[in-house]
Amino acid sequence: MKLLDKNWIDFVRRVAHWSSLRPRSRDALRSMKTGEKQTRDVFGADFDRLLETRFLEPTAKGDAARPHPEAHSFLRALRAFHRVPVLRDPRDETLRAYLGEHFNDTQRLGLVANKPHAWYGADPLVRIRITSQAHLRGFLDAADPQRWERDRRVPANLGGDEADRPSLGSKGAIDAARRILREAISAGAPIPFTELPQRLAGVEPIDWENGLHACLRFCLLFADVDADGVPIVGIWPPLAKRLNRGTTLEVAAVDARTKHGGIVRLEDLSALLVALSEAPARLKANEHEVFARDFERLGEALDDSVGAMELASGIAFESRPARVERALNVGLARAWFARTRDDGKNVVSVTDAGRRWLGADSDERVRGLLGPLRIAETIDARHARGLRANLGYADCLHWLLPDEFLHSTSQDGESSREAFLRAWRELDRDGFFEIGRWLEHAAATMNPLLHAENGRDALEFLPWELRHRSEDELERTWFRMLASAIADWMWPFGGIELAVGEQGRTCMRLTPIGRYLIGAGERIEHDVSPVAAGRVIVQPNFEVVFLAPSSAAEAVIARFCTRRGRGVGTLFEITRDACRVASAAGMSADQALEELTRVSARAIPQNVAHEVRAWFGSIVRVQMSNVEIVRCPDAATARRVASAAGGKVRALTDTVLELLDGSQRSVLDRALRKQGIFVDRQSADEDAQPRRRRR
Repeated sequence: MKLLDKNWIDFVRRVAHWSSLRPRSRDALRSMKTGEKQTRDVFGADFDRLLETRFLEPTAKGDAARPHPEAHSFLRALRAFHRVPVLRDPRDETLRAYLGEHFNDTQRLGLVANKPHAWYGADPLVRIRITSQAHLRGFLDAADPQRWERDRRVPANLGGDEADRPSLGSKGAIDAARRILREAISAGAPIPFTELPQRLAGVEPIDWENGLHACLRFCLLFADVDADGVPIVGIWPPLAKRLNRGTTLEVAAVDARTKHGGIVRLEDLSALLVALSEAPARLKANEHEVFARDFERLGEALDDSVGAMELASGIAFESRPARVERALNVGLARAWFARTRDDGKNVVSVTDAGRRWLGADSDERVRGLLGPLRIAETIDARHARGLRANLGYADCLHWLLPDEFLHSTSQDGESSREAFLRAWRELDRDGFFEIGRWLEHAAATMNPLLHAENGRDALEFLPWELRHRSEDELERTWFRMLASAIADWMWPFGGIELAVGEQGRTCMRLTPIGRYLIGAGERIEHDVSPVAAGRVIVQPNFEVVFLAPSSAAEAVIARFCTRRGRGVGTLFEITRDACRVASAAGMSADQALEELTRVSARAIPQNVAHEVRAWFGSIVRVQMSNVEIVRCPDAATARRVASAAGGKVRALTDTVLELLDGSQRSVLDRALRKQGIFVDRQSADEDAQPRRRRR
């Protein structure tokens, strides 16, 4: 026992003498083994001082000296501190070595409550617990510190060391221990042992010795040496950093420029609906993946002028392929797309519901997209119905808040979902806020995985998988969860507006849509674009000119126009083909002209309005369906078939009949067999014309 068997009053007294020695003398004395002799020349001028302070004792002849028995304990501790620099190199490997150096197995596994020494492989859990804020705060806030100590001591009948004396037997020792910890926290860095008497002025030596022993015994404090070999004591450095962040993580509004808004998912869905109305996308044999050529075609239909994707935010926004995939999933979940068969092939095509949504005005389309996405309601509904991925990408937020988080509850009863919403509601203020600072603030101060209260460890309330993560890992985990919500939820669905702040940092602010999504607003408030109205001009030559960028307005106009550019300038041209595709998707001429009027700075030219109505009006729909044909060898057989069918067929020629209802085939077969007429069925491939072989 190199740490727990110390007389700390004597240790601190010896540290004062040790600090006054020359580095050469300290190195020589620390490296001496018990009984080893060194001559006066090794220590030089420090030799007599070492004899006076009883670090050394002279040999019989007086020309050499060996370590004094009273200094053996001190020197053993110094050698251990040098071997394991736990404060200078705070890593899990160093901490494991520190515990092995200073604690036996039973003491090490009894460092935390609930007797984890009975758990198989509990060492990693012990290291996680003793370096947590909950462990430190648990002692500082404990209503009964003596019980707190008893819970962490292993009884002798379970292998505990009887010599491992209790330390917190008096109020003075408890107060001294807490005072030492608060001094270490406020210092923010390790404290030399020589400073402890000054920092604990007025405290009885026996009390601060017992208090220091308790702090070291239960790893509230750790002992080490500095670069000069002088003993120091302090709390776990990463924990000290977290505790001393204080108000530096407060999130304040900042000035921002180059703002980017819009509803990316709305724009992507509109573009895919237009593209799939023109030609469905073929599916592979698994009936889920789109063929590469069609997938690339859908990607080219998306608007890629959203400048926010290039902001240096440290967040991975969706790539173009990811936007295609996720927009498809949203459309399938909303039944705006469907997997069907066309000409014998599996395809993704637009449904009638999709055409109605695309043809609706902007407000109706936004409500149709965002209505089921309110997180405060979606998660509860999903668990109430026992669903998981069946609701589709947009509705099912399990990839944002997995089950292990949704089911975890902090000690004060706040669920992870509630903490998630509370973090977002911190942004329900005027102004832009730096994304990075908000993420750090929320991960540190509004993290349900780190919450501790009444001296109990928050890790006890987490699912088993999360208990094996350190506080740093849990903080990074919650940081990543919130960052994913920005990139994959709030930004694509228009919940935030992005901008560039000071020193190029990416900032964001909550939009009315964002307030609705987090339950802070009851209505979906949406405008076409904050800069679009009055900044678009429709010219008599059918060109649409943008005087300012607006991705939202582009998504509206792209449904019935052909793109010619990006950003500002002539971005679209109103063409006959584009109008016909929009009409096929369910849009009317009045709706197209209404959308143009809504964003245009001038009246729509008469010739443009006339042609748009003509192009939309030129669309004529025809119906195509499969029929069942009965071919008879002669007219007499055809009459017998018609008589047996009883009105279920219609004569096309003297020998060719059409079955009016395909569902009546089996009924017709039985009726014909009774008349001695048997049906030979021909497959569609046999009936089709032979295809020309491709070379």
